[in-house]
Amino acid sequence: MRWWRWLLVVVGCAIVIMVALRFLGPTIGERVAQRGQTKQADCQSNANPVFTAGFTDLEAIRSVAPIGGVTVGSPARSYIQVEGDTADTRSLAPVYAPTDATVEGIVYARRNPDDPTAPGEYRLDLRVSCEVTIHFDHLDDVVASLKSLTPSEPADNTREAVRVDVPVRAGDVLGHSNGTTQAGTWDFYLLNTAVTVPHVNPARWQWEQTTIADCPYDYFTEELKDQYYAAFRSQDGQPLESPDCGSPSHDVAGTASGGWFQGESTNASGRWLEIGNVNGKVELVVRNAGTHELSIRDYDTTTMPENLTIGQDACYTDRSNWAFVRLDTDTQLSLASGTGSCPTDFPAAQAEAWVR
Repeated sequence: MRWWRWLLVVVGCAIVIMVALRFLGPTIGERVAQRGQTKQADCQSNANPVFTAGFTDLEAIRSVAPIGGVTVGSPARSYIQVEGDTADTRSLAPVYAPTDATVEGIVYARRNPDDPTAPGEYRLDLRVSCEVTIHFDHLDDVVASLKSLTPSEPADNTREAVRVDVPVRAGDVLGHSNGTTQAGTWDFYLLNTAVTVPHVNPARWQWEQTTIADCPYDYFTEELKDQYYAAFRSQDGQPLESPDCGSPSHDVAGTASGGWFQGESTNASGRWLEIGNVNGKVELVVRNAGTHELSIRDYDTTTMPENLTIGQDACYTDRSNWAFVRLDTDTQLSLASGTGSCPTDFPAAQAEAWVR
């Protein structure tokens, strides 16, 4: 009968161990699942961190664009133009952590999602504090410790971020970039949940890169901030009329400047028209679900949208396309567009109504 006693002891110990594992701690799978849930709770609150290290080497950089572009991919992003005129001659710029932070997301996706042979590129999402995150996009490579956490094959979209938890220190090398093939730029942007970007009708604005984005260069020490401001050029490479880091919002109440919508659309869904004065030129874009339907930069106009008031109209053109704008009321604007040169008069019969 002694073997029965030993069997009971073994079974009892197994039960105790299983109960302890169940109630005293999560399984490995549960810990992995919980990492994304607890990371935010583990952060330190600081809405005004100071960045003490440079984010790149300016010797490899031709220019730094302020935020707030209209005809670009995102008004939150600062576009970093590397030295070199062609893809073969462009500098490979290092990318550094500007402050102590935690890498919490890595995107590895094809530069051209429609080309299965296109090389992959990286986006890094870093948490600086509970409120502030910084992001570097279009990196050619990342350091081995980060690369080991990404899939071996790039995704065909940028929505598939790998959630990680990798602490970095100010000045650490994160990766390198010689910019996109077409433009030779890579991106740097900052989001701060303590910041509210002003809009005439906030309900229309849901994309976080237009609601909580802030100028990343204003977070650096004064010495570094001065260096980056000195490197500022507009998104088209032109010198700035004034040293201003810009804003994701161009809304000016009572004028044509800013965002306009149709029906119940927002800037995250449906059609969205944006008009703004960007470094002395008018930029106008119509987006639909993220796609640019119409994009114009007018360098020659003398009628800026922030000066276009009720009852007035103006036509903007880049010689290939035109857009005729008329401000009907504080909250309604009419827009007609076409190819070629501007018509003489506002073509009311083909105009569409847009509202704030």
